[in-house]
Amino acid sequence: MWQVMKYYLEGKYKDTYFSKREIESMSYFSKGNTVKEVAKSMSLSPRTVEGYINNVKVKTGCNNKSELIKLFKNQLIHTNNFGS
Repeated sequence: MWQVMKYYLEGKYKDTYFSKREIESMSYFSKGNTVKEVAKSMSLSPRTVEGYINNVKVKTGCNNKSELIKLFKNQLIHTNNFGS
């Protein structure tokens, strides 16, 4: 049996799921790290981190990174386990 972790934010984003990597990159980024610093911490390329951040922007409807940072600083992150 395998399990999938799904991450979501509270409030109006409770039906929007995020990947572990999207949440991880936003966690670093919302703490003031640059994309390059996030990439180094996650052992990824900066371009990959930008992709995760852009995915989150699209999912949340944020227009820019500052809106995204504000959103993540004010939200609790929740998880659900889904097994098969």
